[in-house]
Amino acid sequence: ERLTRTVRCHRIQDILAGVDLWHVDLWVLDVEGAELTVLQGMDFGQVTVSLIVMECRGGINAGSNKLKVRYLAKQGFSCPFSALNSCWCVGPSFSPEAAPGWQPSRLVYAPGWDAGWREQLV
Repeated sequence: ERLTRTVRCHRIQDILAGVDLWHVDLWVLDVEGAELTVLQGMDFGQVTVSLIVMECRGGINAGSNKLKVRYLAKQGFSCPFSALNSCWCVGPSFSPEAAPGWQPSRLVYAPGWDAGWREQLV
């Protein structure tokens, strides 16, 4: 027998507005395949986002990932990098000068994580 619960959901846009937050430096988005719906709930004209890292199994050009990347491109993002089953999308508000030396390939992972992930960064 399955247990069913009703939960209230809120758009991320509304949560951010509720705490008077209008800029996000890094948004890690992993909602088990519903990323596009969540992205569509964000008004990128009101809230700026520098970098979005979202679940993207199979790479940027695989299946529904194309839709997410295409949607973000319409919002001014570019998604040049894919690793660790994630797409890395840089927003129009990203400023490399504000993060000198930042490179996705310089990430360090804790011991015990899947060694195959590290190979994707090379």
